[in-house]
Amino acid sequence: MGYGFMDTTKMSIEGKATINFKTRQLQLWAKPNAKKPEYFSLATPVKVSGKFDDFGIGISVIRLTGTVASFITSPVHVPLRRLFSSTRSADGKEVCRKAWDKRNLEE
Repeated sequence: MGYGFMDTTKMSIEGKATINFKTRQLQLWAKPNAKKPEYFSLATPVKVSGKFDDFGIGISVIRLTGTVASFITSPVHVPLRRLFSSTRSADGKEVCRKAWDKRNLEE
């Protein structure tokens, strides 16, 4: 299993993947995180699994329900979160360090 992390100026994505080239199977999980609270965000964790030529994409019903609720209520909670929380820096140094530390702990 491999741990992955991608950082852009507006969002970071962490994930885990297992890819078996002998059996041509894959399992991937990815979770996006916005660097600052966004209105009408649909950042839902996604799971991809199956064979290379026949895979499925899945979203947990519980997590989808939470995303929909956050999407609908974002005009209320986003201004409050922007006022009372700090935004993560665009360069991503801190989150990259945390991801690296987490990866080293798992190994």
